[in-house]
Amino acid sequence: MSLINQMLRDLERQRKSGRSAQDSEWPVVNRPPAQEPGGRGRRIALLATVLVLASLTGWYLLSWSGRSVPPVPSTSPQMRAQVPPVPPVPTTEPRRLDTLVAVVPAAPARPALEPQKSSATAPSETPMPEPGPVRQAVTDRLAAAAGPPVERPAPVTRNEIVPAAAKSRSAPVPPAPAVEISKAQAPVTKSLRSSTPAEEAKRLFSAGMNALDQGRYPAAEKDFRDALARLPSHHPSREQLAALLLASGRVSEADRLLAEGLTLAPDHVPFRQAYARLLADRGSMVEAQALLEKAPTPVLAKAPDYYALLAALQQRLGQPEMAAATYRKLVIFNPQVGAWWFGLAAALEQAGANFEARQAYQAALQRPDLALALRNYAQDRLRQMSKRPEQLPTRP
Repeated sequence: MSLINQMLRDLERQRKSGRSAQDSEWPVVNRPPAQEPGGRGRRIALLATVLVLASLTGWYLLSWSGRSVPPVPSTSPQMRAQVPPVPPVPTTEPRRLDTLVAVVPAAPARPALEPQKSSATAPSETPMPEPGPVRQAVTDRLAAAAGPPVERPAPVTRNEIVPAAAKSRSAPVPPAPAVEISKAQAPVTKSLRSSTPAEEAKRLFSAGMNALDQGRYPAAEKDFRDALARLPSHHPSREQLAALLLASGRVSEADRLLAEGLTLAPDHVPFRQAYARLLADRGSMVEAQALLEKAPTPVLAKAPDYYALLAALQQRLGQPEMAAATYRKLVIFNPQVGAWWFGLAAALEQAGANFEARQAYQAALQRPDLALALRNYAQDRLRQMSKRPEQLPTRP
């Protein structure tokens, strides 16, 4: 400002000295002073320009002199990793000071701020410095340039994503009737039904058969007796129990058991066959034969052992023709049983049909299932019959 005042004083001094020289040379005449065309207006414009530029320069210097730029503290690599970098501030077009420089001499430069010496190793626990005026100004400009914060929509969950087509197609489901709901919600009660005697007897018989297969004969006998106690008419349990009693030598118990079974079921074939064998073993062969021949008799295909026992009784009772007829039916039914061929041969020899008897003995020897004792007896009979003259075959 002192420089501008000095310039104004110089200009005023020059103007006064010029007027005094003109007054001394020329007589005083009452006329207006001569002026150059446009000179006074130019000086006024120049003066106004100088004043404006001086005002701007003073404002600029005052605004920058009031700010103090704090030194940026040096941070360690750990600190740099934590502080996000500040994006660069968009630079605006700098003020043009060429006019000011052309008119006004350069202002004295401000003393440079000495940079703070940063230590080579800054501790990682150094606290972050408070943001200075410059950083606050930068932050304000960035916030102003970014505009108001944009609210991000809340994330949409997967359950909320429903296709429009599915929504349009989906129809409201009417509520179920009250009666159906009450039925569905009603507790289900299961009545525990007690098993019948037949079911209990069947279960005990299965347990007895399992014990019999495993060789646990006392347990099997107990299960069979319990089954008969539940249901006396359970024939399979009575049959197996009778077989166990006969195998263990308790014939009298088996006799009573089978007799009781025949009382309950007189036409049951296994009871008749087993009781007839018991009668034959104790010498009551006629009674046994009568029991087997009693009607109704079973079909041979369903009870071949029944007829084999009957043929053996007929042969023992001196009825070789009847025995041979029964054995013929058996070998026709199954020609692979050697015992039946042997019985036929013995019945034919007893009836005097040596030729047919020899053929039956030879057929019996060809069967691999023939017992060793019967095989030896058949071979001996063939040797004896070969010594005698051959007789004509006779059919009993």
